[in-house]
Amino acid sequence: CRFATSCGPARLRMRPFVEKQLLHTLKLWDQRESGLWRANPRHLLSSVLSSAQGIRLLKDEKLELNKTLQLLIRHKRLLDWVNQDHVSDDGCQWSRRLKALQSSKWKELRSPGTTKSEFLTDSVGPVPVFFSFPDMLYNKIAAHLGPRVCREFCDISNEIPTWTFLRRNPGASSMDSLLDSLRGLGHQAGTCQEADNCIKVESACPSAVPLSQLPSYLSGELEMQDESSQLVAQLVQCKPTDTVIDLCSGAGGKALGILSCLQSSGCLVLHDPRVSAVKRAKQRFIKAQAHHEACPQVEFLTNMSLVLSWKESANWVLIDAPCSNTGSLRRHPECKYRYFEDERDHDSFLQLQEMQRYLLGCANDLLVRGGSMVYSTCSILPEENETQIHWAEQHLGLAVSTAE
Repeated sequence: CRFATSCGPARLRMRPFVEKQLLHTLKLWDQRESGLWRANPRHLLSSVLSSAQGIRLLKDEKLELNKTLQLLIRHKRLLDWVNQDHVSDDGCQWSRRLKALQSSKWKELRSPGTTKSEFLTDSVGPVPVFFSFPDMLYNKIAAHLGPRVCREFCDISNEIPTWTFLRRNPGASSMDSLLDSLRGLGHQAGTCQEADNCIKVESACPSAVPLSQLPSYLSGELEMQDESSQLVAQLVQCKPTDTVIDLCSGAGGKALGILSCLQSSGCLVLHDPRVSAVKRAKQRFIKAQAHHEACPQVEFLTNMSLVLSWKESANWVLIDAPCSNTGSLRRHPECKYRYFEDERDHDSFLQLQEMQRYLLGCANDLLVRGGSMVYSTCSILPEENETQIHWAEQHLGLAVSTAE
């Protein structure tokens, strides 16, 4: 198991004012009452950039700032060890971690030829420190997967993604045409082996057209969606005339994948309690429906009581349940600290599990006799997966089949 090479030190070239805003934002990230507490690095980057309005930053400076934020969040525990003997002038932990990124010890740790066995000695401390995982989370994963697989999982989870997945929507240009267009605009693109109509786009050259500005994306031919999410949507094997309810729809990504399976006599219901998420879903559906010849009835709901009025009406219910996101830490590194770093957060993790069971119960009420539900999470923890399925078998009388 090698330390991820993408975790190398940032070549810090930040201006003093930008560094000051960076440290201020990271302090807010640690404050529970702050709106930035345990926020994703993308949101932290937006906060720093908005605070630095009036200062024109070059593209390379923004990229450097983003990389620095990613490294600091992903590896804060290891960085504390790297610079444990250093005391910052201002007493700020994040200032000390920032200096650790420039240290020779950090460069040695991320050297391509370095293996963890060279550093995991008594002087370094427990294995979770090396991988910058909270003890509580590391121990849960190790108990579930075993020590060797756990270390491999933690190492991979610390990688910074250099790729994006796209989904080809119904009615779009052919896959070959879309791939040619992407490559012509400076992207490295290819089809995926598992999900249908899925394209993987690797990091592009600096001059490439951003994916969010692609004509095929703006027109609704392509959508950004991880391959794993696309695979979940494919599990909903509905008929064209079925009624499908997406109980935790978010911005509608999975529901968009289901849309192509339904015809005008079918029905698709999206629910999410967040008004902003439903608004985004509506916008995405408007684009997608322009390429769909026979659109089903589509309902957007934010009130669970209105969803429950569809009792015994759904042929399929999809539950992409709120979870700890421990299976998507490459994109959400902040989540390893959200529920497992402090004992005070344990109750929040238990509340998540209660919410998952509530949603399973709601889904069961919505199904017609003989209907099916798909339950998925972005977690690798059995408390949110196998344990919940076993509960559904015992308390809801569901017959369970495992997706292949």
